[in-house]
Amino acid sequence: MRDGFLFVVRDPYPATQPKDLVVASDNGFFWSHGTEYVFVELVGGTNLGDIWFDMPEKARITIITKLVELESRPFALRYPASGSLYYVKDV
Repeated sequence: MRDGFLFVVRDPYPATQPKDLVVASDNGFFWSHGTEYVFVELVGGTNLGDIWFDMPEKARITIITKLVELESRPFALRYPASGSLYYVKDV
């Protein structure tokens, strides 16, 4: 776009179910309930998959360790409920 803002389309995996609610709870700029897509802001940077095998093993282990630590944090939290947020008309 003219001001440098970029966005991408997030299209769900074909096997994801229920199809009519796949992107309804995603945070995006535009989305469609009928065709399952959502426009989200593009996050800049280098794709890790493009450089993964060029990295030293120690760097890869560090990244994996940090990702596991980050992903484990929510499991330490207590939630009264879980699920997704939807508009009443979509459910």
